[in-house]
Amino acid sequence: MTERNEVRLAKLAIENLPLPRSGKRFERWWVNNVPGLCIRVMETGVKSFLFVRRIGHRTTEITLGKFPALTPDQAKRMVMEMNAQASNGIDPADEIRAHRKELTLGQGFELYLERHAKPHKRTWQEDERRWKLYLEDGLAKQKLSDISRRDISSLHTQIGQVGRQGHGSPYEANRVLALISVVYSKLHEWEITEKNPVTGIKKFREEKRDRFLKSGELPHFFKALAEINHNYASDFFLLLLLTGARKTNVLEMTWNDIDFKEATWRIPRTKNDDSQTVILVPQAITILRQRKTAASSAWVFPSDTSASGHLEEPKKAWRNLRALVTCYRLIDLLQGKLKWTIDYVKEQEVLSAMHPQTMLSQLTKLAESLNIEPNIHKDLKGRLVGDDIRIHDLRRTLGSWQSYQLKRCLFFQSPSGMMQKQT
Repeated sequence: MTERNEVRLAKLAIENLPLPRSGKRFERWWVNNVPGLCIRVMETGVKSFLFVRRIGHRTTEITLGKFPALTPDQAKRMVMEMNAQASNGIDPADEIRAHRKELTLGQGFELYLERHAKPHKRTWQEDERRWKLYLEDGLAKQKLSDISRRDISSLHTQIGQVGRQGHGSPYEANRVLALISVVYSKLHEWEITEKNPVTGIKKFREEKRDRFLKSGELPHFFKALAEINHNYASDFFLLLLLTGARKTNVLEMTWNDIDFKEATWRIPRTKNDDSQTVILVPQAITILRQRKTAASSAWVFPSDTSASGHLEEPKKAWRNLRALVTCYRLIDLLQGKLKWTIDYVKEQEVLSAMHPQTMLSQLTKLAESLNIEPNIHKDLKGRLVGDDIRIHDLRRTLGSWQSYQLKRCLFFQSPSGMMQKQT
C-alpha cells in the first residue's frame, strides 16, 4: 500500500510544502482529520485545494480553488458540505456539471423574449430596450441560480436613486424589477428554474404623472408645429393631440381603419388587447383627408426604412418640436422683460433660421446673461420649462379642461398650409 503524504490544515504548514519530487508534475498532500480534502502542489509551486472521495463506483475529484486565495477554513467548510452530500448518495460533481449547463440570465431573457414577449406583448421592444440599457452588461452574464436578492435590490436602488449611464428614475427602476421578475416567473413556469430572487424586494413609490400642455403652452406648441421641418411631424403630433390615442396606435393607423363617412377610427388592438373606436373631430378628419390624397401605402404614416412599413419612433422630430416650444416660451419671456430694439429683432430673425437645438442653446445663454431668475424659465428640477413634455402627455391634454380652450380659440396649421380658427 502506497504511503500517503499528510499535512496539517494550517497556513504555515501549507506554505512550507515542498515541490514534487524529480520527474513528477505534481504531488498530493492529504489533510489530517478532514476526509476528502487534499492539497495538490504543482512543479511550478502553485498549490490548490481538492475534494477527492470515492462515491458509489467511481472516484470524484473536484478542484476547490488555489491557495492562498482560498483559505484553509473556507476549503474545510466546502469539503464538509460535499461530504454531507456524498453521505446521502449525492455526487457534488453532478451538481457542478449541472450548474455549468445552467442558463445565464441573458439566455433566460432570450427564451422569455422569443417564447412569451414577442408573441404576446405589444410593448416587447420596451423590455428589450430596458434589458440593453440596464442588464445586458451586468446580471445578464450570471447563472440564474447565482443571482441573489441582494444583487437585484442593489441594481434596483442604483437605477432608482442614482441612475445608470445618465438614465434612471424610480419608475424605470420598478419597470426593470418587474422585467426581471417576469423572466424568472416564466422560466419557473417552463421548469427551468426554481426560485425568483425578486420576491420580497419593495418597489419605489411612484408619483403619478399628470403633465399636459397648459393653456399658455398651446400657442407655442401650434407655432412650433407649423414651423417644424418634418414632412409627417405636424400631422402625427396633431392627431395624437386630437384623438387622445396612444403613440403606438397612431403609428400603426391604416386607411382601412378610418371611416370618413362616420368620422371614426377603429383601433383593432389596444395595449389591453381590446379593439376601440375613436370619434374623430373635424380637424382630425381634415388632416386625414389631406394625407389620403397623397397616400401610396396602406399606412397613414408610412416609412421606407422601417421593417414594419410604418413610422416607428419619431424621436428626432419630437426632440426638435419640444426644443422649439421651449424657444418660443423663452422669446416671449425675453420680450416681456426687455424693450426689444431693432438689433434684438434682427437677432430673433437669425435665431429662427437656426436648428432648434442650437436656437434653444443660444436663447438659454441669453436669458442667463440677462440674470433672469432661473425659477422663471426652469422647473424645480432645473429643467427648462417646456423641455419636460413627453409625447404621451398629449393624451392628457385632450382629456383635460385645456381641450375646451383648444376647440374655442387656438390656431393650428397643417403641413399643407391650411390655417383654421376654432370656434
